[in-house]
Amino acid sequence: MAPLTNSRLCSLLTVAGSPSIQKTYGRILSLDSLFGGVIRSIGTCMAVDSFQLHDEIPSFKLDGNRYGVLKLLYTLISNNEFGGDASVRSQDLRITLMVFLRVLNSTSPRPRFLPEDWCTPIMAANFVRIAFQDEAWTSRDEPLHSRDDATFDHFSAAAELVHYFLRFPPVMNETFSRFVSGRLLDPIANLRGGDLYFHRALSMVLDAFIAGLESDVLKPETFQQSIAYLFEPKNLFTVCAVLLMQNKAPSALRRLALLRPDNPAWRECLKKLDTFPAHFEVEYSSTRLSHAIWDFQTFVEGGCVGVYRINMPGCQTPRRDHDGSYRPENTPPRTKLWLRLWNQFWLHRGRSTSAEVAMFSGNGQV
Repeated sequence: MAPLTNSRLCSLLTVAGSPSIQKTYGRILSLDSLFGGVIRSIGTCMAVDSFQLHDEIPSFKLDGNRYGVLKLLYTLISNNEFGGDASVRSQDLRITLMVFLRVLNSTSPRPRFLPEDWCTPIMAANFVRIAFQDEAWTSRDEPLHSRDDATFDHFSAAAELVHYFLRFPPVMNETFSRFVSGRLLDPIANLRGGDLYFHRALSMVLDAFIAGLESDVLKPETFQQSIAYLFEPKNLFTVCAVLLMQNKAPSALRRLALLRPDNPAWRECLKKLDTFPAHFEVEYSSTRLSHAIWDFQTFVEGGCVGVYRINMPGCQTPRRDHDGSYRPENTPPRTKLWLRLWNQFWLHRGRSTSAEVAMFSGNGQV
């Protein structure tokens, strides 16, 4: 591989590789440390500050500069001490991991020192712990890391990692297990006012959580535990409220309803939905909100039969059954009877293959 051609990048990599620089930072958590600023600058040199892991990822040819960046960052994140040194800020660890994944996913071909199974189970457990640490993924106080920082649709590094790990096969089971064991929907349920309404990343994370339940990457026990946790009455109410709050997530509501349309938790949830603005201390246009709530209540109470948001992108998703199989959701027919017969037909089909797994890993680079 050709040597680095960018002198500034070469200097940044030298600084980032110094163990002492990783422990040098101020006490203002909303500002980047020196190390965090260096890692962000490396990301800028690689042009990965213009997108996030949930965006459409551009492709750059592997050259000496990208090889050098991936080599250093992989050395950092694969080190046994990564995340184990209390003197290094957790948000600096998240920045490092985020920039590595952005560079890796946007580089083609993959460098030879990175095998397809580069993410070992030990690394996966460590990455998930770092992503969820300090409940930073639910906070709007952590520094942002994209050029769209002025918009409501930005992700912090923590939220970006959590969203990505819910779709990244090597860490999906660890991520879902952590969601359940750590009861990680509780921090969302405790948010109020603008901390919830303006945190648009939350609805996308919840959407990824719901979509991930349709993947056969999940182990049966992880799937069942995640479903049980999601359909606890308090959690179901919180998730529905957040998704209704963010008008960009109707497809997630449809998928959520189709996961367990007959679950008894729906009865209490649907009755309380009208009260969620007051409960979470948010203000809404009553007409728009009332229509959205009524539309969803009607869909669920009707047995999830009908045309609820079927024209929205992402609504026609596979449906995972109680036994782990998938039930395709085709465009609804004109009559409820026809659709019920169609659903009964699919109910007896065998479990589908894992063709979707490639989709979860983006362009196949990770």
